Amino acid sequence: MDIESVEPATAPRFAAPSVFAIATGPYRGEYLGISPPSESLRAQLLDLVAASGESGRMLSGGPHGVALRHLEADGRRTSIVVKSFARNGWRDAHFARNGSKACASFRVARRLADNDVGTPMPIAWLDRWQGGKLLEAHYLCEFEQGASFRDELNRLFREDPLARRVLSLLETVAQAVAGMHDAGVCHMDLGNQNILVERVDPDQWRNVRILDLDRARMHEALSLRLRARDISRLDIPSALLPVFASMYFARQPVPRDFSEWEARYRRRFALHTATRRYRHPIRAMRARRMPPAAHAGPGRKHLWLWDDLSEQAIGTRNRAERQADYPWANGFYVLKGAARGGLPVRGLYRDLLAGAFGRRVAMGDRIGMAIGRSLGHSQEEDVLLKGLGRIPALVRLHRHMPEAANAEALAQARGLHAAGHSIHLALVQDRACLRDPALWEGFVERWLPQFAGIARSVEIGHATNREKFGVRDFREYRRMALAVARTARAAGGFELTGPAAIDFEYQAVVGLLEVLPERSLDAMSHHLYVDRRGGPENRQGRFSAVEKFALAKAIATWSRAVKGDRLVVSEVNWPLAGTGVHSPVSAPYIFPNARRSNSAVDEETYASFMIRYYALALCSGFVDAVYWWRLVARGFGLVDDTQAPWRPRPAYAALKTFVALLGDAAFVEKLQAADGTWALRFESPAAGDVVMAWAHPGPAEFTPPFAAASMLSLDGREQPATRGAVSLTGRPIYLVGAR
Repeated sequence: MDIESVEPATAPRFAAPSVFAIATGPYRGEYLGISPPSESLRAQLLDLVAASGESGRMLSGGPHGVALRHLEADGRRTSIVVKSFARNGWRDAHFARNGSKACASFRVARRLADNDVGTPMPIAWLDRWQGGKLLEAHYLCEFEQGASFRDELNRLFREDPLARRVLSLLETVAQAVAGMHDAGVCHMDLGNQNILVERVDPDQWRNVRILDLDRARMHEALSLRLRARDISRLDIPSALLPVFASMYFARQPVPRDFSEWEARYRRRFALHTATRRYRHPIRAMRARRMPPAAHAGPGRKHLWLWDDLSEQAIGTRNRAERQADYPWANGFYVLKGAARGGLPVRGLYRDLLAGAFGRRVAMGDRIGMAIGRSLGHSQEEDVLLKGLGRIPALVRLHRHMPEAANAEALAQARGLHAAGHSIHLALVQDRACLRDPALWEGFVERWLPQFAGIARSVEIGHATNREKFGVRDFREYRRMALAVARTARAAGGFELTGPAAIDFEYQAVVGLLEVLPERSLDAMSHHLYVDRRGGPENRQGRFSAVEKFALAKAIATWSRAVKGDRLVVSEVNWPLAGTGVHSPVSAPYIFPNARRSNSAVDEETYASFMIRYYALALCSGFVDAVYWWRLVARGFGLVDDTQAPWRPRPAYAALKTFVALLGDAAFVEKLQAADGTWALRFESPAAGDVVMAWAHPGPAEFTPPFAAASMLSLDGREQPATRGAVSLTGRPIYLVGAR
């Protein structure tokens, strides 16, 4: 039957309902109305329950039949649901003392309705007893249209995996469940399928209704334990469970007892679910033979969420789940690479580190910037990029994005290329295109040839060592890379870079390189963040940023997958404090009383970190180019787009000064200075000698071996020239025109 064609109930049937005992034919029960049921209404109810098992009019099957019917009452025709419960003869004595499942459903529904908790309005319950045996039990309520929470959540993961929409749905349901519990009702079978929601628009839901109340129990007040027991039945991705719990407690801290009970009950229910095939083997065998339901989700291993506020994928599984499914092949390739390259890489690393800052480095075409703010804003972004000078631009194409977004990125790249910017392309995957390689191949074949003659290089993949970005198995990355290589060869003119892993996890980099064919990459690209260290000079064990650059360079030099020894840092930034869920370290949800992230910094500190990172990466001689992520972004960009007009942050002026002074210069040497003091000398065609200097972690005095004609601040403002010692902080300065 086409449920969409049924007229739903649009308002409560009764203005001030009361409960009346009712007898009709062999049935006895209760009726909710403004007056006792008339003879005509009792006859209708008798017909409804007597016809409840008729085929072709069922909403669902299973042990309890759920039928759609119509009731003429109060001058209008109402669509109703008749739920007919299967016999449980061994429980007849219990039902005689406490009421049948139909009776329980009716009474719980009344409690919920009295407390303004959404549930289909109850109409009646009717039982048929004979000789102490409960032969029939029927519950009648108004029919309401909507989608189940299960179906809506699966639909989002399957068709529209946007984090803010998933969180909006979760919060709507969490508030409704909290309302049910506050009303003293414990559902006892609170599966996703037993919650009905109404979608208002792509971002909002409302009118949550709780279904299937026959197992529910009513209390004066619910303990944390009972609340946890109910919520443990909800099927929510493990990484989002803490978010749901926080929403349930109205964004207040979640009590520890609740979390412990919820985890305990969830483990118990997981065991119950896992043993179902042994307890019900025939039913399980039939289920396995059934084709996947249209409402089914992609499966826990294939969930993927994109957060458009922080511009990153969001994890859906906790660490324990991820590790339990870690593909054996990944470990094999990591061990293979380590065994083959351990000693050679170690030797290369030592040699490289000994020569750090020891060779001349031309700075041209190395100071890059990632762009791609959002659909409809490319022109504003182009003006800002051009204001920095003709620096290289990194343009990303996302497989999951709408056609219009990638088309605008292509148009933007064409315009910037015509204006003299070097364009570099990055192709970003999602989980769907790894499950179905044809999606990735179609995406690559659709867009990559159009960048021929525009983009100089193509980065294959994004954060490929992070499951949340889609790649679970290193061999999936190999398929991605081969597809790009085929299309790139046919289009011609592209350099290929990869594997685009993220963070100081070089064992994963080695494993990813091991799966690639020999000499398949022109350069090794990597996303190297050091923000959690508090600065590029700070160490993680023995490794500051410079040592990390050297080790990555050694891996690139050693790997057979890389033609030469070039290393590109294709993503780095520092998250900005006070930017909420737009910050990568806070997204997609801010927990109450959460520990403040040590990596989020103020805008002035961000500017200093950025310039120091560029200088250390490029002048060390280990990194061929750095692309900052990114020009415009509320949580981590050089420009804040919170409101119009966009506001350039201090980092924008800092980079503009850095490029103006050093974009065409050549690094010459690292000057002798005390520990913690950095003084890098450049030769500029326009300004002559330029020394960039700073001190970290603390202030220091530095005496340059020359007399500076002028001194500039980080943002290019001229400072009073001084003779002798200069006071340095973590905010770099420029000594210009030294002779």
